[in-house]
Amino acid sequence: MTVLTSLAADSSEYETQLQSVNTLQASLSGQISDVETQLAELDRIRAEQEAANQAGSSDTGYGGNSDWYGDSAGTGTGTGQDIVDYAMTFLGVPYVYGGTSPSGFDCSGLVYYCYKHYGYTVNRTAAGLAYSGTAVSSSELAPGDVILFTSQGGSYIGHTGIYIGDGQFIHAPHTGDVVKISSLSSDYYTTNYWGARRIAS
Repeated sequence: MTVLTSLAADSSEYETQLQSVNTLQASLSGQISDVETQLAELDRIRAEQEAANQAGSSDTGYGGNSDWYGDSAGTGTGTGQDIVDYAMTFLGVPYVYGGTSPSGFDCSGLVYYCYKHYGYTVNRTAAGLAYSGTAVSSSELAPGDVILFTSQGGSYIGHTGIYIGDGQFIHAPHTGDVVKISSLSSDYYTTNYWGARRIAS
């Protein structure tokens, strides 16, 4: 009986240790997934920045290609809600770096495409969109406003989306993801929020 009792105790201890190992593995897998997501975001931002640099820029931050830089929003015909409604039709479209069509969008490509549909001429990059329209405070956000985020809390604007109301926005996040709706209250977007621009009324 003593031997059996000892074996039972050893077995119980083994099961406890195994559960601890499984819990640790699950935790590490989650952390690895988070890191991979952040790395994908950094790769996307780096690629967009390189593309913007290749487009050419002056000391003021403007380039020679008005599709990439410039402060003119043009005169469009759609309202902010029109922009939102149109953008929502692209939910689920895959993220494609440099994409500006329903076959695939990057973050600024989605904004560019939706505004262009209603006759607005806006910048092609997230950084360039900071020069479009007029500034609007976070407390006055309205559907259709372009919202901008920095890279990991830095000064470079590396991501953008379209505000849809109720603290949410639609965007094309990064490689491997799709056009979707996210909340401005999530930690990442709260930390990296840069500001917003109003292009359509």
